[in-house]
Amino acid sequence: MTDRLIRHARSTGRFAAAWYLAISQACAAARVDCPLGAFNFKEVEDANKQADPAPSSTNTENPHDPAFLKRA
Repeated sequence: MTDRLIRHARSTGRFAAAWYLAISQACAAARVDCPLGAFNFKEVEDANKQADPAPSSTNTENPHDPAFLKRA
């Protein structure tokens, strides 16, 4: 942990998500709660929101298609 990371945790009120494992283990050893809200995890997008479709390809041949493999 660097001084900068500790200052950031103090100013935001949250620990870096990368610290979760070490801090949660220390909490468990001390038998104290370790709420997930104490960490700066990335937020998950709404599950109902659809992801952007994959870009279409001009090459329609599928190298995993058995017919394609026979031609190769």
